Amino acid sequence: MRDSRRTIPRKNIWRPQIAQKGAALYEALEEHQSVNIRQISQNRAEQVGYYRFLENKNVTVSELVQSLSQHCQQNVEERHVLARAR
Repeated sequence: MRDSRRTIPRKNIWRPQIAQKGAALYEALEEHQSVNIRQISQNRAEQVGYYRFLENKNVTVSELVQSLSQHCQQNVEERHVLARAR
């Protein structure tokens, strides 16, 4: 008799992909209007996940800035925006 569990690919399916973690971080930043990881995290596990994401060698500052810029552009598309510098 064949064990059906062996047909499931061996992946760490409980770990989110890097893009999913980045998206979750952006959502938390937007929701809480804060850049403080401790303030935007719901629990310690989420906090550790955000720190690991930011410390990942595959995540660069330029990619983060570019992604946030694109997100911002999508949010203000077809709107009149008044920006004020401090």
